[in-house]
Amino acid sequence: MKKLILLATFISLAFFSCKDKEGDLNPNDSGTQNLASSTPENRTVVLEEYTGVRCTYCPDGHRRAQSFADAHPGKVILINVHTGNYATPSPGWPDFTTNYGAALATKSGMGQPGTGYPGGSVSRNTFASEPTVTSYKMAAGAQYTLLNRGGWWNSTNSTSPAGDIILAKPAPVNVGIKVKSYNEATREVKLMVELYFTETVSDGALLNVALLESEVKGKQIDAGVTNANYMHKHMLRDLLTGQWGESISAAECVKGNRVKKEYTYVIAAKDKNSVDINVANCDFAAYVSSNTNNDIYNGKEISVK
Repeated sequence: MKKLILLATFISLAFFSCKDKEGDLNPNDSGTQNLASSTPENRTVVLEEYTGVRCTYCPDGHRRAQSFADAHPGKVILINVHTGNYATPSPGWPDFTTNYGAALATKSGMGQPGTGYPGGSVSRNTFASEPTVTSYKMAAGAQYTLLNRGGWWNSTNSTSPAGDIILAKPAPVNVGIKVKSYNEATREVKLMVELYFTETVSDGALLNVALLESEVKGKQIDAGVTNANYMHKHMLRDLLTGQWGESISAAECVKGNRVKKEYTYVIAAKDKNSVDINVANCDFAAYVSSNTNNDIYNGKEISVK
């Protein structure tokens, strides 16, 4: 009898102490699990790379960014934003631009004197108080976030620590994301995003949800050579929450509070080039920025399938 009691106690303790890799058990929802952990964590980097198919140095940026993500699995979200003259459609070249790219690039400082492609924003941080990053800033002006590709992250160069600086910063909010359902016939996705604030963000915040696609075959100039079968990755396809995200009020951005959002979205069958969008290669990225659109606090990425 004592053995049975001990066994029952062990099973009970094991059940009530379980956590999944995403979040904690939700005691108010019949044992279901929250998507965002309540344990404070450091930031995930969101690297927005401004690129174009006719930009000869852009593939070097792609490779540098990919090396960063490979070195920190699950902690780096890459978003390749096709915009600017090098991405402007020309006869025989693919059009990977979106309605959002120009404003994102302009906000970063692209187009200011001395800027060019590729350029990137590392979590939209200005690095105003980080002298080791200053030399990599492409746009003069404390408000700009644009860095050249040497400043995003370089495992062999300790003077370009932008990515590492963000990875070491505590996040005031944790992000969880889950594909609740996907309908093969209609291509409709039901997506759940949850935020848990580990610190109060007094000015409010903005929640962004992006659709990305990888393994998209298309022309690309690479170091002066046209590659007709270049595989484009992490390509921004759409922003479900619009240009600058969905507003999360200051009243919601309070330490210990959870914010839950659900989105219903239909993934287009084809892109501007009448090329199939392969859902198996698509991801959703959810990330939270300040209410000024700078300084991305944290994010999470998940495959559609």
